[in-house]
Formats: sequence, C-alpha cells, structure tokens
Amino acid sequence: MLKRAIDLIFSLVALVLLLPIFLLVAIAIKLDSPGLVFYAQERVGRRGKTFRILKFRSMVVDADQVGPHLTGNADPRVTRVGRLLRLLKIDELPQIINVLKGDMSLVGPRPEIPAIVEQYTPEQRAILEVKPGITGPTQLAWVGESDTFPPGVDVYEHYTKQFMQEKLESDREYVRTRSLAGDLWYVIRTPIAIGERILTTLNPPPHIQKYARLTLDCLAVIAANLSAFMVRFDWALPEKETQHLLYGLPIVCAAYLVSFVTLRTHRSIWKFAGVEDLWQIIKASAIGGGLHGFAVVLMGWHGYPRSILILTMPLTVLLTGGMRLLVRSSFSLQPKHLSSDTSPTNSRKVVIIGAGETGELIAREILGNPLSGYGLIGFVDDDPKKQGATIHGRPVLGTIDRLPDIAKTYAIQEAIIAISTATGNGLRRIGSICAGAGLEFKTLPSFTQLVRGDGNLRYLRKVNVDELLGREPVAINREAITEFFRGKRVMVTGAGGSIGSELCRQLISCGVESLIMVERAENALHHISLEIRQHSPEANVTAALADIKHIPRMSEIFERTRPQVVFHAAAYKHVPILEDHPGEAVLNNIIGTKRLAEVAQKFDVNTFVFISTDKAVRPKSLMGATKKVSEMYIIALNRVLRQSHGLSGTPHFFVVRFGNVLGSAGSVVPLFQKQIENGEPITITDPQMTRFFMTIPEAVGLVLQSSTMDCEEDVFILNMGEPVKIDELVNNLALTSGLNPSRVTKRYTGLRPGEKLHESLWDDDEVLVSEYDRIFAVRQPQASFGDMEERLNRLETLAMVGDVPALLRQIHDMIPSYAPSLKESAFSVPEVGEKYRILVIDDDKTLCDLVKEAVNGTYEVATACSARDGFDRIQRQRPHLILLDVKLPDQNGLQVCQALRDHPQYRNIPIIMMTGYGDKDDVVTGLRAGADDYITKPFRLDELQARIAAILRRSA
Repeated sequence: MLKRAIDLIFSLVALVLLLPIFLLVAIAIKLDSPGLVFYAQERVGRRGKTFRILKFRSMVVDADQVGPHLTGNADPRVTRVGRLLRLLKIDELPQIINVLKGDMSLVGPRPEIPAIVEQYTPEQRAILEVKPGITGPTQLAWVGESDTFPPGVDVYEHYTKQFMQEKLESDREYVRTRSLAGDLWYVIRTPIAIGERILTTLNPPPHIQKYARLTLDCLAVIAANLSAFMVRFDWALPEKETQHLLYGLPIVCAAYLVSFVTLRTHRSIWKFAGVEDLWQIIKASAIGGGLHGFAVVLMGWHGYPRSILILTMPLTVLLTGGMRLLVRSSFSLQPKHLSSDTSPTNSRKVVIIGAGETGELIAREILGNPLSGYGLIGFVDDDPKKQGATIHGRPVLGTIDRLPDIAKTYAIQEAIIAISTATGNGLRRIGSICAGAGLEFKTLPSFTQLVRGDGNLRYLRKVNVDELLGREPVAINREAITEFFRGKRVMVTGAGGSIGSELCRQLISCGVESLIMVERAENALHHISLEIRQHSPEANVTAALADIKHIPRMSEIFERTRPQVVFHAAAYKHVPILEDHPGEAVLNNIIGTKRLAEVAQKFDVNTFVFISTDKAVRPKSLMGATKKVSEMYIIALNRVLRQSHGLSGTPHFFVVRFGNVLGSAGSVVPLFQKQIENGEPITITDPQMTRFFMTIPEAVGLVLQSSTMDCEEDVFILNMGEPVKIDELVNNLALTSGLNPSRVTKRYTGLRPGEKLHESLWDDDEVLVSEYDRIFAVRQPQASFGDMEERLNRLETLAMVGDVPALLRQIHDMIPSYAPSLKESAFSVPEVGEKYRILVIDDDKTLCDLVKEAVNGTYEVATACSARDGFDRIQRQRPHLILLDVKLPDQNGLQVCQALRDHPQYRNIPIIMMTGYGDKDDVVTGLRAGADDYITKPFRLDELQARIAAILRRSA
C-alpha cells in the first residue's frame, strides 16, 4: 500500500509538471510524420495479466506490420523526432499514465511482450509477482540497449539469445532484494543514467563539458541562495526580501563564478570525484561567500540580510558536493554487463581474508560488479577491534582460525587473501587453513606492490626467500666483524656472483680501508661496481676485470692493491655443465685456486678464505670433486705455512663450507618461481631429495664471522639447521606466493649425472665446537703438501692437453667417492694444428735438443743459445711461440721478454718463461715482464707439451 501511495503521488506531481513537455512533444511528432501521438503495445504485467503500455510514437505508422516488435541500431522505421525522443528517453514519459492506472509502478522489472514471456522458465516467472516499472536496475543497466545490436542481425533472435537471460537475472535479483530505499535510489539514478547516455552519444568536446559543469554549479548557487532566503524567512518571503533576492542573484552568481573559475572546480570529472574535490568546493564556496559579502557592502545594500551570506555558503557546498557524490555513486554502483562466459547463477561465494585497505578495495570492486561471478559474503580478520564490524554492508564474520566453520555455515567456495603485509609464515598458516576448509584461495598484492613491480601479471605475491627457511634467520656478531675488518684491505674474487656481491656489500658496511672486486664477467662486475659506488660513494673500491688463472694479471692487481684478506668465491658451480666440461672445471676450480693462493702467499696475504660447498663431502659430481681437491690443497698449504712460520704471524689459509644458498644465481628457487609464474610444471629431481639451505646474507655473515675466529683449524662449516625436502620447499614456495599447493603441478625428472639424493656438511671427520654456536670447526687428516702439488700439476697438464679419461681417473684416485663416467665428454681441448713454429732460447744445448726431439714431430722447432742469436731468428722466422730461459749468457731473459713486449711487431708472440731450478721468485718476475706462462726446471716433457698446446690454442 505504501509503495502504491508513493507511486500515485509522484505520478500526479510529475504529470502536472511535465504537461508542457507533453504538449511540445505532441506538436513535434505531428509536424514530423502523420499518425497518432501515442503508441500502445501489449505487455505482460503482474501475475501474467496483459496491459497496453503507452509511449510517445517514435516510429512511422504501422511499424509493427513492416518489421519486428523490437528495434535495433539505426532502424529505418524510427523517425527524426523519434531518435531524439529515444535518446532523451522522453518517449517513455506516457508510462506515468500506466502507473496512475495501476498497470505499472515507478520502479520494477522491465515489462516484456507476451511472445518473450512465454519463453520464461518457472523460476524466471517469479518476476511477474511484482508490477513492472518505468525504471529499475535492468532498465538502467541497458539504458542504451538499442545501440548494442550489431547491424544486419535478426533483432528478435539476437535479443532472446544475448540479452534476455541476463536481463531476467537482473530482474530476479531486484525482486529478491527490493526495498523502498532501493527504489528511491533507482529513481534518483535514472536522470543521471540518461545524462550519461546523452553525453556518450553526442560526445561533446571537453571544453563544452567543462562549461556544462560550471553552469550546473551556478544553478546550484542560485538554488542555494533561494533556499537560504526561504529558510531565513520560514518559507514566507516578504516583498522587500523578494527584491533583495532578485537583485542579488546576479551578484551571487558572479561572486561564486569567479571563485569556481579561480579554483578550477569545473575541471574535475564528477564520476571520479573524491575528498580533494570536496575540499576545493569548500574553499571555492568560502571565497565566493566572501566576494558576495564584499559586493553587498560595496553597493551599500545595508538592508541585505547578513544571515543570507552565511547560509548560502554551506548550502552551496551541500548542493554542488551532492551532485558530484550522486554522479560518483551512480557510476561506482552501476551494474556491468556480464561476459559471455559468466553468469550470476554460477557466482561463487567468496570471503575476503583481511579487513584492511586492500580488502576494502577488493570488496568495492566485487560489489561494484554484482554480475561478475563473485558474491561477497563477508570478511575474516584476526584483529579483535574489527570483529562484528561491517565494510560496505558486509560483516567481519570472525577470525581466520574460524574459517572452516564459517565456510561450512555460509557455503563459501573461495577465499581471497588481502593482507599485503603478511609474512611467509603467515601466508603458509592461512593457506593451510583454507586447504583444510576445502577452499580455493588467491593472494592479491597491494596497489603499492603492483606499482613498484613487486606483483606480477599472474597476481603472485613477491616471495622473500627468508620466508622459505621455516626458521628464524641466523644472527651474527656484527660488532666483532666490523672491528676485525675496519681499516683492512680486502679482495673478493667472483665479486659479481651472488655470494661475492653480498660479501662486497657487507664488507663496505664494515668500514674496510679498500675493497678490491675481482670478476671476469664484465656485466656482473659493472653492476656490483655501480651499486657499491652509488650507496657508498666515498668508499675506496677497485673493480678489476681479471681471470684468477692469469698469474701476470693477478700479480699486477696484488702489487697495486696489497690486500690483507682474500675471499675466494670465484668458481664454476653448475653440476650438469661441469660434467660436460671437465677440463674447464679443473682449470678454473682447482688450478685457479692454486694459482690464486700462490700469488696471495707471495704478496703476504694474512687471511685467505676459500668458499666451498657441501657437495665437496663424499662428492659424486665433478663440481663437488673439484671443490674437494681445492679444499685438500688449501688445508695442506695452511699446515705447511703453520709449520714454517710458527703460531705467531702465520698467514691463515682456510676453508668455509656451506650448502645451498636460497636466491643465489644457481639456486633452484628462481627457477621454481619462474615455472610457477608461467603456469608450468615444477621440475623436481626426486620426491625424497633433501638439501641444506641458507639465505645469501646468512651465509655471507657467517663467512665473515669465521674470518674473525682465533682458531687453528682448517675447515669451518656453517650450521645450516635441518635439511629441507625439495618437495616441501616447493609447497612452501607456492603457499608463500599465495597459491594452493594442490593446484601446482610437479614433475619428477630423476637424478642427473653427479647428483646426490641427500647432502652432508661433513664426512667422518672430527667436528669441534667453535666459539660461535652457528659455526663448527672440522679437523681433517694430514695431507702431504708436496704430494698435493705434484697431483695438481698432473691435473693441470691433463686438462691442458684435453686428455679427459686420464684427467677423470686422476681425480678419482684423489677422491675415491667420485666415480666418473668415462664416456667421451661433450667438450675437450682440441689438438693444435701442425707446423707451428717454436723458438727455444736457452744456452743449455742438451735441453734444447731434448725439447726439439720431444715436440719436433708436431711443431717446427728452432733453437738459439743467446739473446742476440734469439733476436736474429725472431726476425728471420717470426715464431708462433717462444720458450725463453730466464738466464742467458749475454743478457737476462727478463730483459729479452720486456724488449719483445715493447716491440710493435713482436709484442703479441706468446712467451713461456723457463725459470731457474726451484727459484720461485723468477716466476712472478717473469710474468710481470710479460710472459704468458711459466714452467719450472726440471719439468716433464708431457707437461711442457700441455703448456705449449694450451698457449697456442689460446693465441689462435
């Protein structure tokens, strides 16, 4: 009854007010085309009763006989006046008469023709239980329906297949949720929707739209001034005040117009209006009120009511702000059309985990798209202050722990995690609860994360690798580390790698006197150099592009920088790659370490730290075996130095060993993340595989900590906690990324060559507790340094000549746990071409003959017994390689080497310096003079052949 009374009152008032428009429209229709003014069509009303709906005629006479009952885009039956009437929706105004007759209501479902109603299902016929309406959610959502029909289609068939089901669902939703307040809202929104359609169709230029907004604001000022007079005089305006009103309106409009233009309030687009626009309106109204008062005083209107000046300002704010709020609300709550694959009947009941700002934004989007396939039930949040509160009309249902009960009670199907600040452990907890409740769940990054690029196109949360450990990060004694390194000159090899670059960062923060970064990868060195110099522009940093195997270059760097501490992090680390490149693996990981240690020893380095891996424990791979051999060499060297120097002033060469480093360049985590982001299966070697894991800062911090320890042991091992199953790591990574692990596909590939199912941090060695509980000291059996040198020289020779089977057998002899595959390697050192010219300059004729006899079958060998004779032969023969003795009868070999390097024609000829018996000083001196390599007498001929082959191969 109440709704019927409202319908009658509104319809009568509207009919009286709109009567002039009715007359004008009737005249226009008559002048445009012959026929009746009104058009009546049969429609189905409440409880299936038919009635005749009235409209202004917008088509030619007898249009129903020459075409379908429905009209589409650019229908030729529509008249010129009819197009304007349809655009403005004025053709619907006569339906007010249907409301007065009781056939319709102001708000309700859209009435349809009987042919369409016959296709309704029993569930859809529920909309016939209420009266159809002039306006409503369906009419507003499809206000431009005729423009959406593609040209040339069957309008009736297209309507029934494409639009009808969606519109019926919208009407059913209205019937289920209708209320008087909702009906009032649809009435208010109707002129706004029509205005939007007009603007969309006409598409006026931007400056016209700005002037239109400014005009509406001025009309609002007039209404506010009029309302101020009416309120001030209790709605009975005296004649004298009527004069003040009429004479004052131009002044009011001019004053407020100046303030609006000055503050540019008309430039704001109303459907995006916000708090900032409201503040602009308040300021403009205050300025306009001030100008209004100033104008009244200036014109001498002493009788003008001062209260009007005050009342006009808040009323202007109320009206202009209200218009913007109304338009903003209309656009934000306007239903959107469903996509072709989405239906409200398939909407999923969803709960948002997190009642914060991110949750509110997601809720607003879901509620603004009621037909988008999601139905928001409410929120869950652990904050006790939010319990029982509501956001956009949806309640906070309880805490996260109660999610299983809440999901069962409300039949929830999906959860959206909207806690942008959640930690990895928190996300794993929430993911486990969702999985236990049988809910699918998604994690959305915050808006800030998306802007910064932390969230990606698949809406995965950026993972902090610390969260994958499942334990608290290790704390180190930062004060002791800083005290130890402050004022020292420190070198880091492999400075562009994951461990090396973090070492550089932490060492700079310790206040080192100088940092020498050695790296052979140009881009990596460039990046870390830029980073360090950007964050610490005052630091003394040397970026050295060098290969640790190149003794002359490394000697030059040591000579210039004089490091006191060396961290040797440069190494090849990828197991499958090294299996195919055994020669490179040995030369880089073993021989490179040996040569670097020799140069460091020569230049009196105090502390030399060799960074090793848990793959060196009972190694199965070539990578692990090379690390183990390097460990053995460093340990043997350290013990020899301790014996020769005594305990005081002994340089300390030692090993630091740890397992896999999360987030490093060689870590599996980046690979897993990329596979998850791309929706690919996660490739796991074996479901039972375990590994020790540490973060990069943890590992580097403990490496630095071990450098400060006053301990005689040779090997330090970082306590990495319990081993982690790779399968569990993938599950944690999925949860931490905001995915359900059950939806992540895993593919098991089996062990690759050289891989182990489980790693260990130590063998059967004696493990000692150190002064720091996170670092263990390991005591290993004594090894002969002389024997190690001999074995390493043999490895170097075999690697240079490319004798892979012999090389692998030699490593197996040293490391019995390593069982190499003796099949042909993918790569080996190639044979050097025949007839290279080699010149031997040595006054030892017997040695010259031996060398000539040993290599003359492969190379063309010439000899010279003095420096003068050597220069003559160089000028005549231009050799490809020179074997040069360091001591010659007429001139020092070092001077000959330097002279050749200074000569423009001969400076590129490779030189192998033959040093004196046991005189290691000549090695460094000769390499500084420009020699490419050295060999110490007495030498084996096979070793000489290997060095010749390597040098010629490199020069070629």
